[in-house]
Order: sequence, then C-alpha cells, then structure tokens
Amino acid sequence: MKRTISLIILLAVASVLVAQPVSQSGKEKPSKAAKMYVVLGKNIRDGKFTKEEILSDPVLHIKKAGSKKDAQWSVTSFKVIIVQNGMEEPPFVCQGNRMSEKAIKYIENATPRTVVYFADIRVSSKEDSRLLDEFAILIK
Repeated sequence: MKRTISLIILLAVASVLVAQPVSQSGKEKPSKAAKMYVVLGKNIRDGKFTKEEILSDPVLHIKKAGSKKDAQWSVTSFKVIIVQNGMEEPPFVCQGNRMSEKAIKYIENATPRTVVYFADIRVSSKEDSRLLDEFAILIK
C-alpha cells in the first residue's frame, strides 16, 4: 500500500515538473507552447475517474488554455503507461489521437487505484511539431 501511494505521489510530482511542453524545433517561445494542453475525452485530465468515464471517449483532444476552441494542431502519437498494484506495465504506443485497442482492453480489466499515465504526447501542425505535457489519471 505504501509503495502504491508513493508511486502515485511520484507520478503527481513528475507531472508537475514536466508541465512545460518542449518545442521540437526550438523555434517557438515556451510561453506559446505552454498555452496548449491535452485532455482525454471531453475534459478528463489529472484526477480520479471511473473506467467508464475514461473509456467513454478514448481520444486525446488539444485545447488552448483560456479557450474552448480546439487548437489547429493534431495529436500524432502518445504512450499510455499503466501502473497497477505498484507494478508498471510496458507502455502502449498509440498512433494518432485515439487509444489503441490493447490499451483500452487493459483499462477495461484494470482494478481500482490503477494509474493511467499519458506520456510522450506528440502534436503537429503544418509549420511545427511539439511534445506536450504529460498527465495521469487514477481509476476509482
């Protein structure tokens, strides 16, 4: 139990430390990149959610801070990392903005208190590509 709690705390601290997205080309100022973030489904990001809420729309959407409109960027790939019972499973690499079928199946069978971590979120536009900040979700 202590190990699981410490892993959750570690993931939370890590997500705060990497909250500044990195521009792949280095051309953009960090302040512009920091205005973009990714949510799962309608607005799931960092917190506790049921498996049903997570899987109701297993698609990543790019948002701009302070705006309800989607950005003119698209998600090209990301990794889903699952930590269950204190053990980290191998990452599921997802292409595009939708979770892979394997990741969806694993989440369907996950137990409560499992952490689903979204990492290496790559986005692109006509002019540039970037790596956006990571986030974690705890299954209720």
